[in-house]
Amino acid sequence: MSKIHIHGRCGNFGTLVPLWFFKPRPHKLEKLGGNTPVLTCSAPPSITDLLADGQEEARLTFGSYEFAASVFIRLRVRDVELHWVVDISDPEVWEAIDMWKTAGRVPILFDTGCAGQEWLTFGAFDMPPNTDPFEYHGWLGKGEEPDAFIWDGMVALAEGGPLQSDEVSELPVVPFRASFTMVLLTQRWQKYLNERSASEF
Repeated sequence: MSKIHIHGRCGNFGTLVPLWFFKPRPHKLEKLGGNTPVLTCSAPPSITDLLADGQEEARLTFGSYEFAASVFIRLRVRDVELHWVVDISDPEVWEAIDMWKTAGRVPILFDTGCAGQEWLTFGAFDMPPNTDPFEYHGWLGKGEEPDAFIWDGMVALAEGGPLQSDEVSELPVVPFRASFTMVLLTQRWQKYLNERSASEF
């Protein structure tokens, strides 16, 4: 692959799917419990092998944007980077992070669709010891209800690409081959979008 920088969204959204959903279970995820949430992302075929096999060189981090309420999950593997923009008040996200802490690993699915076919490539990445801003359980369930302002703000962040953050400033600056940003679409946001779509007709 040529070293051309790609900037954009990795598919439209990421999701959280319980591991038991995938049958047979991927070999590299056999030690994880069936209810462990799998973080998903659509990824181009040209980088999925790197993302799945470059686990020794991967760095998973959590952080918040400097001037926005939204937070993110960030995966860097060599010169490829993925961001999932997250609603910090979403209980599903808090539950996933607690389960990943217990497991010590974060399973990630890189979904590649090509010519009407689908390939599922899995990776499992070390859970970082520092999960700020997800360290204060007083947030859980205390946030605002889903609305257009929050959703449209997360989408705008994703469309704008990666932003600077104090929480990940310790990561070395490298010229990226590819950088993708997406919104994490949880069950409550899926319900909100379904209701919003229905109300428009």
